[in-house]
Amino acid sequence: MLMNSAGNSIPIDVDLRSIVYHTAIQYGGVNEWEFAYRKYTTSNLGSDRVLFLYACSYSRDVMILNRFLQYILTDDIRKQDGENILRLISRNPIGRTLVWDFLRANWDDIITRFVSINFLIADVTAKFNTDDDLQSILTFKASGPNLGNAAAAIDRAIETTRANIKWMDSNFQIIKNWLQNLP
Repeated sequence: MLMNSAGNSIPIDVDLRSIVYHTAIQYGGVNEWEFAYRKYTTSNLGSDRVLFLYACSYSRDVMILNRFLQYILTDDIRKQDGENILRLISRNPIGRTLVWDFLRANWDDIITRFVSINFLIADVTAKFNTDDDLQSILTFKASGPNLGNAAAAIDRAIETTRANIKWMDSNFQIIKNWLQNLP
């Protein structure tokens, strides 16, 4: 319905737009994602731009998410939107590892382009809870990149990941058993 509507009018109730956009991207394909991204880049309303931007991060397609990540290093996306894209995709279960890999691969560009790198590191690594996650942070730190102001954020990410691992070790099996025994 929205993709076939003429002009800039949006035939979806304003209170339902967020959930409709997110669902369309999450369960849609390349066409739906490209439509939402095009709407993000062409909309004159800031509120609609934000809704479409957030919706684009809901894709379950790795290639689409990787493409979206590449856009943040271009002038097609405002810097503040680029930071939000990184955060949003990292909250997507499929995108979490993609964002971490992207940050490490593009570190020099990331630290010069974005202001809130400390908060970004915390957001991207917040759900890290495995030994592999911890090892990836430790390896990154040891590889000697120019961490600059982000050194403390990396150290906090290491400690948070250790705490998450400890929590998982203590609670995962208990919760799993409880859920399996629900009527």
